[in-house]
Amino acid sequence: MIGLVHFPPSPRHIDASQIGEILDAVEPIQKKTVLVVVDHLPDERIVSRFDYVQPYGKVQLDVSMKRIDVIKDETVFCEKMNVPAISTKPELYALEMSSGVLPGGNGTAWDWSSARPFCERYRTLIAGGVTPENVADVIRNANPLGIDVSSGVESSPGIKDIERVKRLIANARMAGTALDDSPFAAMQSFIFIGYRGTGKTTVARKLAERLGIPVIDADAEIQRQSGKSIAEIFAQDGEAAFRDIEESIIAAILPSTSPLILATGGGAILRENTRKRLRQSGRVFWLTAMPDTILQRIARDVSSATMRPNLTSLPMRDEIVTILEQRQMLYSEVAHEMIDTDCRTADEIVEIVLRSEMGSS
Repeated sequence: MIGLVHFPPSPRHIDASQIGEILDAVEPIQKKTVLVVVDHLPDERIVSRFDYVQPYGKVQLDVSMKRIDVIKDETVFCEKMNVPAISTKPELYALEMSSGVLPGGNGTAWDWSSARPFCERYRTLIAGGVTPENVADVIRNANPLGIDVSSGVESSPGIKDIERVKRLIANARMAGTALDDSPFAAMQSFIFIGYRGTGKTTVARKLAERLGIPVIDADAEIQRQSGKSIAEIFAQDGEAAFRDIEESIIAAILPSTSPLILATGGGAILRENTRKRLRQSGRVFWLTAMPDTILQRIARDVSSATMRPNLTSLPMRDEIVTILEQRQMLYSEVAHEMIDTDCRTADEIVEIVLRSEMGSS
């Protein structure tokens, strides 16, 4: 995650125009973004571009906003580990110290081991006094979902030291890998395959929201890098050229040194090298649906007809049946698990994926 502070008294304050430039630069690398605010929100157009809001002070958030609630340690680490009353459950908690003139970023270290029970019960970020030198201790003692660090990697207030950032990331990865029960160590990449219209992209994004790890849509990445829609690539360069691009992009994504979620195009399994790469790079879920269900979903997707080409001259339903028959064995060769999506919502499919992950780890 990348957090941006919008609070003028803070040395880390970023104004509205700079926020837009930074988000434009961050978007291609698929990192989650957090807007840190105090007492009031900026313009809704800015807020809507962030994945999460981390509020301090008197900020009132719309119930639809995904938020990270900041909790000061003395209100949490009580005998029964009660959570302060809140109207709706946040996506994440951030635990930090309450000292300092300004909210957050005061660099005060604390007893991270006291946070472990809370971290084991809730999706939690540890903040306060984290540095490259002690981040391994934080992870070993608290076992959090992630680390929230600011002053610990700065050369002066508000100025990040890139070498300290690199060192913190390296030390955090080493500690996470060494910790047997750490979520960083146990989690693998999630890969979704299946015919167009089976819900790969929707489920991948929902799963990424639950786990807080990067998600990549292979078709979207092909279009971004080529500057063309898939239909345009097929029409101008042919299917073989498209498959070359698809194979090279998936090869650049997988295997990944850290967990991610990948939604592939329906025909990604046509290349043998790609099939092997997918199978060996994570847990592969084959999403299926009946031809009539796929036809209905494609018809509802307004962008589908213009962005993705027909693969045959057959009527659409006949094409779906034909292509499914041709690809059945290839999907089966790659998949670790098959999930029928016909009568299930995206959230229900995500639950199946998570249960499968727990069973395989």
